[in-house]
Amino acid sequence: MKFVRKTPIIVLFLLVSLIVFSVQYTFFDWSLFKQELIIELTSPEGTYTINAYVYNGGATVNYSVLGELVF
Repeated sequence: MKFVRKTPIIVLFLLVSLIVFSVQYTFFDWSLFKQELIIELTSPEGTYTINAYVYNGGATVNYSVLGELVF
């Protein structure tokens, strides 16, 4: 009887964990898009750095450029 009560809680926990991981991986993990570094530029004072990367999304998507500002 206890197993029947715990099963929906375990399934719900796994589902929520999968959703949280998917959101984290999709929206906050930029390393997926950093494939090839084009250029790295530093500001004259040396406080900021701009990194430009080329991203190849695959056969059906054009190349895109990702700019990253590093403090």
